Amino acid sequence: MDFMNATHWNKTYNGQTLKTPLSCCKGIEGEFPDIKYPAESCATSPDDTNNNRNKGCYSAIEDFINKYSNIFIGIGVVVAIFEILCIVFAIIVCRNVEEGDKMV
Repeated sequence: MDFMNATHWNKTYNGQTLKTPLSCCKGIEGEFPDIKYPAESCATSPDDTNNNRNKGCYSAIEDFINKYSNIFIGIGVVVAIFEILCIVFAIIVCRNVEEGDKMV
């Protein structure tokens, strides 16, 4: 909980003292600047059901990558195959241009 000693986050919101930043709340919806927080209690009285206070960014990203690793691998394989096909096509075009053949 490195934010406890941080000096650059507002520890009060609507007159209530926050124990964690609002960004640690689970269930945040919307995009900046129209962010909707589920309830202020997620930051004033946080627990594991409504707050990510015990989970850092690194472990959250690591969990996300592990959860979707098969998709990332699949996308990587498709991109690699596409690039190999592009290289083969470029070689074919270069050979035909050198020989003076016209591509239709």
